Amino acid sequence: TCIRFKFAAAAFVEAAEHFIIFQTKHLDTDDQALHTTYKKVSQNYYYPVQVSAFCACKHENDFHHRCMADRPRYRPVPHTPAEKGQKMNQYKRLLGNTFIFAIGTFSSKILVILMLRFYTGMMTQDEMGVADLIIKTTSILYPVVSLSIGQAVIRYGLERKYYKRSVFTIALVTVLCGFIIALPFHPLLSLIHYNTSAGVTGSLLEYQWIIYLYVLTSCTQNVCSQFIRALGHVRLYAIDGIFRTFVTIMLNILYLKVFRWNILGYVFSIICSDALSTVCLFIIAGLWKYVKLKRLDMHLWRGMLAYSLPLVPDAILVYIIGFSDQVFLASMQDTAVSAIYSIAYRVPTLIALVASIFVDAWQISMVNNNTKEEQITFFSNVGNTYSSIVFI
Repeated sequence: TCIRFKFAAAAFVEAAEHFIIFQTKHLDTDDQALHTTYKKVSQNYYYPVQVSAFCACKHENDFHHRCMADRPRYRPVPHTPAEKGQKMNQYKRLLGNTFIFAIGTFSSKILVILMLRFYTGMMTQDEMGVADLIIKTTSILYPVVSLSIGQAVIRYGLERKYYKRSVFTIALVTVLCGFIIALPFHPLLSLIHYNTSAGVTGSLLEYQWIIYLYVLTSCTQNVCSQFIRALGHVRLYAIDGIFRTFVTIMLNILYLKVFRWNILGYVFSIICSDALSTVCLFIIAGLWKYVKLKRLDMHLWRGMLAYSLPLVPDAILVYIIGFSDQVFLASMQDTAVSAIYSIAYRVPTLIALVASIFVDAWQISMVNNNTKEEQITFFSNVGNTYSSIVFI
């Protein structure tokens, strides 16, 4: 009985030693890589116990010597068909997600293109130009107010080692704090001014309340949509895009044709669709269960901000490149010229739309349970294929 007890204790110490050695060798790697690598090692290797070698120990003095001399080593186990199929499923998953996102995105864009004739018939060129200035300004303010926290939601939400409640709650609190901090800076909107074809001069300071409301609803909706992607609700994410577009079109018809709200109706319809989408996601996906305001994880909050803050200048510069020329046209010429340019600019953006569809699906496939070598192979294969398709 004593020998068997010592045998069990030695086996436990042996396993602990290997675990400590394994972690020491991988201290400089990413936490996710450490987790997945250890998981693969535990699947692909086994530790055979030679009971007969330990039972043959008759003397207590040479017990430790015999155990150390006869201890077995790790031996590789070949990949099972299930593991090989799992490697192939990651490519199928990427293609499936790309197809789902393509259906949702193209359906929404087609509906918007079909409504261009309605917009140009219900609104003047000057009104279209001002409305587009409001939307583009909101697009620039969005990453500043939210600190691009939506990108951190999809990044940290896919990690199994982080609590989903903490990720979602931190994102909502970040958006709320950024919105409150941005409120005193509304006079800066007066820097964006425009001239109409009738010779009237104005600035976006006149529409400050609707711009701030647009920013708040847009940031909140983005956090919710990114979080349902992190939860794996890919179909719900695609359906939500179609739903928001459909609601926007219906409200545009109501606000523009019935109420004649023109600029305010065009922008307010987008605000209402984002707000309604947020409410539906909270109900359908049960997002209210992931809101926990007590004891926020400050370490996770710092990590999410460290990931999202470098993305803020990138998002701002992208919008400035596509938005600055329209501001110059509205200031140097008039909003009618700016509106014509804005409508014509929507056609070439369809090329960039194709790339954005793949990026949405790729963000989900980046985080997986592969080892470092398998991730390198997966990234290389996908990157080479994507580059070839874009080049063609």
